[in-house]
Amino acid sequence: MIYWTELHTASDAQVKVVIAKTRWLLDWLSGEGKPLAGFEREIVWVSSGATSFTRGSPQQKQMAAAGLRHVGSKLHIRNQRG
Repeated sequence: MIYWTELHTASDAQVKVVIAKTRWLLDWLSGEGKPLAGFEREIVWVSSGATSFTRGSPQQKQMAAAGLRHVGSKLHIRNQRG
């Protein structure tokens, strides 16, 4: 599992910025980064400060549509070994 993380301020104004970075990553994975594209992955946004949007907000829906998951201020990595 590869966790592609973006550490960024989490204000409404920054949603489009981080979505654009997600799209850039996905484009890169389809080209030069193709050797890494076959791995299971998550693209996550870790807040570097307070978050100004809530779960279920339009911003969260935009992020989900782009393949991006906002995790708040901490990324908890699941134990895949069982």
